[in-house]
Amino acid sequence: RFYCSLFAATGKWGGTLARLVGPDVMLNRRVDGLSPERACENPWPLLAHRCRARLLPGTANDWVRANSWFDRWVARRIGKSACSVFVGVETCAAESFAVARDRVVVRSVIEMARSLGLDVIAEGVETEEQLALLAEEGCTMYQGFLCAPPVATDELISLIAG
Repeated sequence: RFYCSLFAATGKWGGTLARLVGPDVMLNRRVDGLSPERACENPWPLLAHRCRARLLPGTANDWVRANSWFDRWVARRIGKSACSVFVGVETCAAESFAVARDRVVVRSVIEMARSLGLDVIAEGVETEEQLALLAEEGCTMYQGFLCAPPVATDELISLIAG
């Protein structure tokens, strides 16, 4: 998948905008050789930024909010895909890189442990998304808040004593 704010092609938001404002305006929103079916657009952060800049002219050069919104959107999609490579050109893509990096780190640690003949138990699993990522990478044992919240010392002693 190619994630972008606008993609100038027929059937895409960018294609519609190019018809309305002229193709030259959308020149940097085309990628020769990339099928429009592979492009996944999210124009809303860009459009929200443009509207905000019109209403509050002092914010015209503040792209942090729009980029952050876009990055979180891409990060959610990468987190749900088997993608292990992400190239960010349009924005700083901090969250998207973090998701891709986490996936690579998890995969590497699991592979290293297995190559050493060790069982893998993931620690600190707090969300269903984290558990799903671990399962996709072949880790079947975990501990963390998702399975049980922290317990007081007395309760822990009782649990261990059985």
